[in-house]
Amino acid sequence: SILPNDTLKLSFVFKSTEPGIFTERWQLLTRPVLCGGRPIIFTLRGVTIEEDIHRQTRINIEVYLLL
Repeated sequence: SILPNDTLKLSFVFKSTEPGIFTERWQLLTRPVLCGGRPIIFTLRGVTIEEDIHRQTRINIEVYLLL
């Protein structure tokens, strides 16, 4: 529950195997209904590039975590 005057911080991790620009829209549903019933929409955007200078480090970490 998020009560009046409370703050909730969310962290997101985005990972793609392909370079590009990605957009996704999420709708927040509340009880009681807020904003006169109008939708509360969050637009999430992620950008990936082809060059990955940390590729080997990431692979090493993923291998270590799978052990």
